[in-house]
Amino acid sequence: MLRFHLHAAVECRAEGPADSEAGGGATHPEQRLLPSSPPSAGPSTLLTSDSRRLTAGVPFRKVPLVTAQVPADPATMTFGDSIATVFRKYADFSGRAGRAEFWWFTLFTALVSAGLGATNVLTPDGTVMIGSSLASVWGVAVLLPSLAVAVRRLRDAGHVWTELLWLLVPIAGLIVLIVRLCDAGRPEDVPGAER
Repeated sequence: MLRFHLHAAVECRAEGPADSEAGGGATHPEQRLLPSSPPSAGPSTLLTSDSRRLTAGVPFRKVPLVTAQVPADPATMTFGDSIATVFRKYADFSGRAGRAEFWWFTLFTALVSAGLGATNVLTPDGTVMIGSSLASVWGVAVLLPSLAVAVRRLRDAGHVWTELLWLLVPIAGLIVLIVRLCDAGRPEDVPGAER
């Protein structure tokens, strides 16, 4: 029984109908291998995706697997990982978000808003509010992901999403909400952690 990895690219000498024009065996990089349906030529015979037969003695070369990016550990999430994660979960209110994910994304949105707001154009006739308009559009664009990551962050800290209503209380409500968002995450098996 042959075992092979689907991620390995293959350099092989193949025999089949397409070789007759090329004048014999040819080298085909990144050929997909499929097990031959009838094992007629023994355990060392494989068929490629274009029905060429591979035989024993042909050198195979493994090529490193290109893996998908694994989500970072929430405790050690970097600035870029945080931004990518929040935009990937644009309107996902389920799950949890670590402190690093929330605060890096908050810093990112604040920096972009400040940068856009600073691009107002000063002309002899007065100030053209291009930057303020762009900052407003940016604020609308990141409203949903900001709410989603805040809800996930509150859930991670063991609070409910209604804690966001503290924003309706001037000054003191913002302070209370910031304290709640800074709470350490709770393990998933603690009662009340998944509200």
